[in-house]
This record gives sequence, structure tokens and C-alpha cells, in this order.
Amino acid sequence: MVIKTTLQMGRCINDIRWSGDSKRIIVVGDGSTEYGRIFNYDATNSVYKLEGITKCILSCDWNTKKNNRIVVADEDKTVSFYKGIPFSKQLYTMKHTRYPNVVRFSPDGASYVTVGSDSRVNLYNGDSGEFVRELIDDDNKHTGSIFGCAWSATSTQIVTSSADTSVKVWDAETGKVQKSWAVCNRTGVHDDQQIGAFWTPKTQKIASISLSGTLSFFTTAKDNAVATVYGHSSSVRACLLCRKRNLLFTTDADGHLFQWDCETGEAKIVVFEKPLPTACNVMACNPDQSTVYLGCLDGTIHRLQVGTIKLEQLPVSVSGTTFTSLSHGNSKPLLVYTTTKGTVGIVVDDAVVATAQVKEVTWSCCNADDSALYITSGSGTTVIQFTIDAASYALHRCVESEKLYCKHTGLVTVHQSSVASIEHNDVVVHDSTLKNVKAFGWSYHTSRITSLHWSPQGKSLLTSSLDKQIILWVDCVNFKPVNRICVAFTSEVVFADFITEDTVVAVGSDGFVKKIRFLQPV
Repeated sequence: MVIKTTLQMGRCINDIRWSGDSKRIIVVGDGSTEYGRIFNYDATNSVYKLEGITKCILSCDWNTKKNNRIVVADEDKTVSFYKGIPFSKQLYTMKHTRYPNVVRFSPDGASYVTVGSDSRVNLYNGDSGEFVRELIDDDNKHTGSIFGCAWSATSTQIVTSSADTSVKVWDAETGKVQKSWAVCNRTGVHDDQQIGAFWTPKTQKIASISLSGTLSFFTTAKDNAVATVYGHSSSVRACLLCRKRNLLFTTDADGHLFQWDCETGEAKIVVFEKPLPTACNVMACNPDQSTVYLGCLDGTIHRLQVGTIKLEQLPVSVSGTTFTSLSHGNSKPLLVYTTTKGTVGIVVDDAVVATAQVKEVTWSCCNADDSALYITSGSGTTVIQFTIDAASYALHRCVESEKLYCKHTGLVTVHQSSVASIEHNDVVVHDSTLKNVKAFGWSYHTSRITSLHWSPQGKSLLTSSLDKQIILWVDCVNFKPVNRICVAFTSEVVFADFITEDTVVAVGSDGFVKKIRFLQPV
């Protein structure tokens, strides 16, 4: 895709529509000197600037059957009708008592409709611009602001989406509601407010989007949504791959927890009986991956059985600090946490049984038999090995790796006898004693590395970075110069891990979750 031309108009753009012949575009919003402009698609030279508007324009539309007619709605509660060319205001109406949020022409061009924050649905003549009537159904009306509307392909029905979490289909002729759906997908009414609607001309499916970013699809023949597509609407804070169950868990800044099926790509939001007190920033799971542990920003840890919605808070908290990592033992029932104040703690049977204090601990990982714990520490300059007492779980500081660079980014992962870590955006591999360096100088990322994982068989390493790349480091068995396979993203990558030896899942800061299969044998 190549950008052909760019137009800058004021502080924000609220709506943009094509003409019926696809030669011109109208764009409206909030500008310092103008609020709407019409220009040719192949150049930004203005054909016409909308005159007579004194406040921000919220919505616009073009009569695709008669290209010389456009309509706009602004924050002055005014709906203005223009004819051209050149485009001049023919008339304006003020039938809304609050903001008219959306205006749309019918496909046949005979009418247009406006919906607003006053819950009104108004119909107008598409040729003259004159007000016709308000669609009123006292028994089935919206009780909140209407933020979305669309016409059916036959120009006989109108769908509206409202902040009252409902989606309604209106008969344009009688003004009565023919179908109504109540959307309830999230933990609260705020998330389920409907802010946009679209009616597909071919399949006759209705799509409505909520404030949380959830897409709901309807047909007039069904009483419930025929499909629901979930996703993040804010930045992703933590990710956890449960490889045995083929599930990925992700949490965002709004405190939502999503469960992704790595086979189908479908997502489900986990609606808790009682919501988390704050957003979750670290996660871990037990060896059989039946239980997920969530560490929150308020220093509390919560337990969730996979497949349920009941959260159980552990009687463990770290007041005055936040978690930097959370990991579970591979063969023993121990949970390891680290904090921003340099505390390393081991939790067994819901109680802290051992702690250690280091400098600025950032990450932790146990070996296969849980006899050793590896952490990154000391302003991130070294990897430290602790032995874990088999009976008391006491931590004994054992050995510390040599400083190879001035800064360690705080990631460490263990596979059998190899300990991989990140130093100054380079991948470094030690043996389990931290005394010998097996590989060094794998430095191809240009920004901070955000995740580091071994493949299931330990043949490859996978890294993700804020440089919008994930890198698969191949042939890590003999620790020779690796064959890099890079995948570029459109946003910073916050997490990547192996589903299988040749398939990975990656999560971007924009909330996108991608499954990638490498065709080259690894």
C-alpha cells in the first residue's frame, strides 16, 4: 500500500465519505479555520470548503445517487443541507435538542436520517433536505444517546446503536421498531455501550461495535447475536501461553482478561464474578495449566481455575510495590514472585515460605526440577542463581554471571542445561552454572526486547521487541551463528511464544494477536 496524498485539517477528523462516483471525498471535523472540506481523491486541492458552519462538524454523508447533494451535522445541533457544484447551503434544520451524532443517506438517495444524543431518530427528504418526521415508538424506544445508524440495502429499514446497550431496527415508513437486541458481553454497562452500526448490503448482516471494541453481528431472523468478536480496546499489559491447553491469556490496561483459542483464533472475555481490584501486569500458570495466577498493580495475587469465572485472592500481598514477574514451579507447587523493590518470594500453600532481597530484581524462572531459581538483578546487569531447599524452600544465593554489558533488560528463560537471557538487546546463552557462555552477540533488535522463550524442544529461541519485530533464532542446539527469521509488525510487539516447534503466537501493543507458522523447517 502506497500513500498517494495526505490532507491535514485542524485538530481532529470526525467523519469521511466518498462521493457516488468515487472521485471526490468530503471530510469533516474540528479545524482552526474550517470544519469541512471537499476535495478530489487524487489531490488535496480543495473543491469546496463548507461555509456557514461555526462549530465542530460531527458527521457527514454524500447522496451517492445525486452527487451534488451532501448533508452535515454539527455541535450547534444543526443539520445543514448543501447542493452543488459549487456547494452552497440550501437550508438547515434544528430538530435535535442535543448533538446530532450521525447522518446517513439511504442507498436509493430518497431520504436521509439523523440520530443524536437526545435519543431521537429523524427522517428527511433526500432531494430537498426538508424534515419529514421523527420515528417514534414509545413502547420500544432508545433510552440513551444514539451513536450509530445505517440503512438496509432496500432503503426501507434503519438500524440504530445506542449507549443504552441496545441495537434496534426501525421501519422507515411506519417509524416503528421491528427488531431489538440487548447487548451484554462485558462486566458492566459502560463497556457494552453501542457506538457504531453497519448493515452489509450483500449478506444483510448487521454489525454493531461497543465502546470496548467488541463486534456483535445480527440478522433480523434471529433473536440473539449470530456472532461476537472480542478484542482489546486498550494496551496489553500481560500475556501467558498455556501450551498444553492450546490457550493464550492476555490482560489489558482496562483490567479485562481474554482467553484465546490458539487453534481457531477465537477469543472469549472472562467475566469474573467479582472484578479485579486493579489491572493485572504479570501472570503464571501451574504445571498442568489448570490454574492461572494473576498479579495485580495493587500487589495482590489472584487465582483463577481455567474454564471458570470465580477469582480467589491469595492471602499474599506486597504493599507499597508492584510485581515485576510471576512464575510457577515446573514440578513442585511453588509460586515465585519478584517486585520492584528487589524482593524475591516463594509462595507454597498460599503462604510466603521464603524470601530474598536483591537489587532491582526484574525477572525470574525456575529450572526443570525446581532445584534452582534464576533471576535478573543488580540494575539488570547480571543473572543470579539461587538454589531452592527441597524441604524448606529456603533460597540460597549460589552464583552470579559475569557482566557482559552495562545493562540487562530483565529477561531469563531456562531449558535443560541452557540459560538464555537478554543483555543490551543481545541474546546471551549460559550453561546452568552461569560460568560458561555458550552463545553471545546475537544482536539484531534495535529496541528493547520484551519477551524471550525457548521452543518446546529447545532447538530455537524466540524474541519480541519494541522495534516491531519478532525474531526466530534457529539452530540453538550447537550454538553456532544462527539463521534469523524476522517478522515485521505494524506496532510494538509485547509478547511472543511457541505454540509448537514451528508455530508461534505474538501480541502487539495495539491489541492484535497473530498466529504465525514458519514454513522453513526449524
